[in-house]
Amino acid sequence: MKTLLEITTKEKELIKSGEEIRFENTKESKELLTKHRKELKELKKVRLYLETEPNEEFIKADLIKYEKISIDIESRFLEWIDNTPRIEAEDKDVRANFMKTTRLKKTKEYIKTLKFILND
Repeated sequence: MKTLLEITTKEKELIKSGEEIRFENTKESKELLTKHRKELKELKKVRLYLETEPNEEFIKADLIKYEKISIDIESRFLEWIDNTPRIEAEDKDVRANFMKTTRLKKTKEYIKTLKFILND
């Protein structure tokens, strides 16, 4: 299981390397900075979660709970399609609309974060 110290250390390393890269004006450095920002955003979520001092059993129980929720939501997709009025042009975005409406994307992100914490 990841610790708060590991996460804060990783955040500090990313910030330091980002400061060094920031002054380079190349396409690669800009892409790397974008990658660093995304990773820092994810690490911040993990840090805030770990600051609540959850034990490993709680995290595992939370993971199981949210995996069940995710499966349940996904199983309702076909039913949702049948009951949702839409225009043909929107058909290609049906899955994205479903994920937004049901907050499935956020649930999956939370599952990913919990797995990262548990080193799964």
